[in-house]
Amino acid sequence: EAVDISPDTRLQIIETLVVIDRLLDGLGIRTREIFLMAQLDGLSYVEIARRLGVSVTTVKKHAVRALTHCLLLVED
Repeated sequence: EAVDISPDTRLQIIETLVVIDRLLDGLGIRTREIFLMAQLDGLSYVEIARRLGVSVTTVKKHAVRALTHCLLLVED
């Protein structure tokens, strides 16, 4: 269902998405993909592993790498 949002809220959302995109720029393709699947699509690590044909351990490794990368950039 569509939701009406104010122009200010729309601008804040766009600005936030740009910041997130910049944070993810330094990640490898697979790490970025796994991060987005977990954070945006709301998939579990098990589901991501199944879809990508990798182990859950591999998914966890990439997820930790992505989160650590973002946290280190935010702290700077």
